[in-house]
Amino acid sequence: MDGARLRAAEATPSRTGVRALGAARPRPARPRPWAPAFATRPRRVAPANAAPPRPTPANAARPRPARSPAAWPRRAALALAALALLAPAPARADTTAAETLRTINAVRAAHGAPALRPDRRLARAARAHSRDMVARGYFEHVTPGGTDLRRRVARTGWTRHRRTWRLAENLAWGSGPLAAPAAIVDAWLNSPAHRRILLQRRLRVAGIGVVPGTPFGLPGATYTADFGS
Repeated sequence: MDGARLRAAEATPSRTGVRALGAARPRPARPRPWAPAFATRPRRVAPANAAPPRPTPANAARPRPARSPAAWPRRAALALAALALLAPAPARADTTAAETLRTINAVRAAHGAPALRPDRRLARAARAHSRDMVARGYFEHVTPGGTDLRRRVARTGWTRHRRTWRLAENLAWGSGPLAAPAAIVDAWLNSPAHRRILLQRRLRVAGIGVVPGTPFGLPGATYTADFGS
């Protein structure tokens, strides 16, 4: 079933900025030792006094030869390659983000608002938040650990050299045709809170983060749009 959800948030202007908080990196899990998946069994040797084997009828079905274990890793590699082909490429996500920004700017131009310039740091914060929502299964502006919009953006260094700034954020996820950029922007425009952010003249830069998947395990895409003054 196709579907979509939206969220909007704004951060109040600040004259002091927010110091970037360094998140502790999780310790990488130690790789488990690889056990051989294919163990050879010892051959059974018939005793010397064993009875001779019975002759098999001419029309008896021949036993199927056992598949060589050496071919299994190759089949597994082919399966993984097929899954990799099904996964969306990073370039496609970047193209979707650029198309989303072009659609937003077209709407802003129609309403007399200046075009938003792409901002790499805001885009980095937006991608990280979309990825985190999909990975941890939530759909909010504040992470389960309590990190809000300002802190997420501050970690990229965006607020470091700005005496005054303003931030706003729109969230959305969609499945099926509702995951397309035009459908997402149209849904934002039909929500008063999201529409106000999209058309706000004081916002001059934006970063769009689009990742495959949704916070609820459905196929589709999750969008984060971070806007700054």
